Amino acid sequence: MSSWSTKAAHTLHQKLSSIVAVMLLVSAPFFVAVTPSVASAASSGDITISEFMADSATIADADGEWIELHNNTGAAIDLSGWSIDDGGSAHTFGSLIIAPGTAAVICRNSSTASNGGVVCSDSWAGMSLSNSGDTITVYDDLANTIDTVTYTSGDVTTGHANTVVSGTIGSESSARYHADNFGTPYGTALLDETPPVISNLRPADGRHVRGIFETRAWASDPDSAISDVSLSVTGPVNSGPHAMVFDGTQNRWEYPLDTNALGLTDGVYDFTFTATNGDGLQTTRTVNNITIDNTRPLATLTTPVHGSSTSGVVAISGTASDAHLVRWRLRIRDTSTNTNILSYVSTDTSNITYNWNSAGYNGNYAIILTAYD
Repeated sequence: MSSWSTKAAHTLHQKLSSIVAVMLLVSAPFFVAVTPSVASAASSGDITISEFMADSATIADADGEWIELHNNTGAAIDLSGWSIDDGGSAHTFGSLIIAPGTAAVICRNSSTASNGGVVCSDSWAGMSLSNSGDTITVYDDLANTIDTVTYTSGDVTTGHANTVVSGTIGSESSARYHADNFGTPYGTALLDETPPVISNLRPADGRHVRGIFETRAWASDPDSAISDVSLSVTGPVNSGPHAMVFDGTQNRWEYPLDTNALGLTDGVYDFTFTATNGDGLQTTRTVNNITIDNTRPLATLTTPVHGSSTSGVVAISGTASDAHLVRWRLRIRDTSTNTNILSYVSTDTSNITYNWNSAGYNGNYAIILTAYD
C-alpha cells in the first residue's frame, strides 16, 4: 500500500472513530433522561375530590382533617400552581405530581404521630372543614374550576370520612358509601350493596288475630347495623308505619299491635315489615291475609228450652253466626258436681245438632253451646 493510501486510511479511521464517539455521546442521554409523561393541561373532572375527613372521632379537627384528591386520567398530573379552597382559606400547591389512577392526601397536620396515622402528600395548615357544612373547590393553575363538592351537616358523622362517588356524598350513617374511622385515604371506600335480611315474622300468613297481640321480626345485616324496623298495616283501615322496639335478650324486634286502639276494623289485612340498615338500605317483607276479628261469634240453643224436663234421647239443636265461624262445641254439665259428662266438637257449622241419650242420668244438667271463629 502506498504511503498516501496508508495515511488516507488512517485519517479515515480516525474520522470514523470520531463519528462513532460523537454518536455514543449524543445517544447516551437518551437512555437516562426518560421520565413519565405529565399532563400539561387539565379538564374538569380530571382531578376529583374523592374523600374528606371533616370530623374525626378520636383526635381534634385541627389534627385530623384531610382531603383526598384522585387522578382519574391515564397520565400523571402536576399540581404545581394549582389551589384548593374550603370556603374560608385557600392553599396553593408546590410541586405535587399525582400518578395516573392514584390519589394524593392533603392534611391539615402532616404529622402521622398526631393526625391519626395518615400519611400525607401535602399539608395545608389553614384547612378548616366545618362540621355544619362547607364547600371544597380545586382550581388549576389558570384558576379554572376542576372539581367542587358541597356537603351539609347531615352528611357529617363523627369519626367517619365522607366519600364522593359520581358527585354523591356519602357517609356511614347517610348513604351506601362509607369508611371506618379515619376513612380510607389512598384506598377505596366500602360500597355497601347488601340490604338487611328479615326473617321469622309473626304473625304468619293467614293467621287470625284480635285485640292486642305481639308482632315480631328478626333483622340482620353483615355489613352494617340495623337502624330500625317498622310495621305497616294495610287493609280496610291502613295504619303505620309503627316503629318496632329491639329486644336485646331475644335478639328480635317487637311491636304490640292494639287493633282496637288503632281503629282496625274486622277484615283481612297485609302486614309489611321494613328493616333499614345504617347505610340506608332497606328490605321489606309482607305477610298476607291476616284476619283481624274482634267480633265474637253468637251461639244460641234452640232445643231443649231452658228449664224443660226430658228423658230418653234428647234432641239438642242450636244456631251460631259469625263471618269466620270454624267450629262449635257442645258440653253437658252435671250442675250438682260441676263436671262435664259430655263434650262434643264439630266443624260442621251448617248443622248444629246432637242427640243425647240421657238414659241413666237423673238430676239437673246444663247444656252449653260455644261457637269459635
